[in-house]
Amino acid sequence: MKLKITVEGVVYVVEVEVLEESSRVETASPLATAVAPTPLPPPAPPERVALPDSVGAMSGDRIFRAPIPGVILEVKVREGDSVALNQPMMTMESMKMETAVAAPRAGRIKRIYVSERDSVKQGQELVEFE
Repeated sequence: MKLKITVEGVVYVVEVEVLEESSRVETASPLATAVAPTPLPPPAPPERVALPDSVGAMSGDRIFRAPIPGVILEVKVREGDSVALNQPMMTMESMKMETAVAAPRAGRIKRIYVSERDSVKQGQELVEFE
């Protein structure tokens, strides 16, 4: 009897001889022995990484800093604008994903430190509130 077997993407055509149905072939090959799979241990919980307080948050001097590195795609506010808590202030691209940067609190914008198409680092100053 011919069998077609694929191992790691390579196709083998092999001839096998069927012995008596009741006979059992003993072999030392680990491939010929059926072994029950060993259950894997449960995954470890994800490690929590603490970011500096100034990253993506207000620092004591009322400066809002970039939560992630990326490129500023759009600035949706201007100096002097009043913003509400969680109002989108700008859009960033990081790792080919767009991220909305929202106001961490309600207030008036005193200064904007970035423009569209600027590359920013994590923790870089974005906006200053009055």
